[in-house]
Amino acid sequence: MNITLPAGRYPLYQKERGGGIILELREDFILRCGEVWLLTGDNGLGKSSFVRRTLLPAARSENGDSPLVCWFEQDFQLQCEAIRARAAALGKPIPANEESAMTALLDDFAATAGEEREVLYLFDEAEMYAAIPGLDTRLAPRHTLLLISHSDDTLARYPQARRLNFTAQGGGVSLLKEDHVRP
Repeated sequence: MNITLPAGRYPLYQKERGGGIILELREDFILRCGEVWLLTGDNGLGKSSFVRRTLLPAARSENGDSPLVCWFEQDFQLQCEAIRARAAALGKPIPANEESAMTALLDDFAATAGEEREVLYLFDEAEMYAAIPGLDTRLAPRHTLLLISHSDDTLARYPQARRLNFTAQGGGVSLLKEDHVRP
């Protein structure tokens, strides 16, 4: 899996009366299998919109080798309730708490992916998911991890991570790529 976004301008969202946020990607962005990336920046700069409107459509390959995508949304409580409802509908044990709900979803994805399928794990507001037991050990070399965060401190445990930093720039957003984050 290689997801490539060429350098250029990407609309992230528009306001009703014109304007909006345009992302300026200064160089090609390539997300490769097995990498760990941090998306950092202030609130409202379009990190989640970038994933939803730009990265995920690029991940949907026309030749059928798209990765399995496991996206943990910003609303942690709502996601846990959805996991519980799914378990109930399938006649599976209902997870007792948020930690067990997230663990159940990760286990389902691992079983679905099997040995060969590539998985793209997305953790939006990653600080909420840091406590999932064994998260690091669940990631195989064919899995790619993308963490969206406002805090470098919470993510210091990923020294191998590459970073995309969203910064405001003249009514738009500039995306700066750094090779490695140093805690």
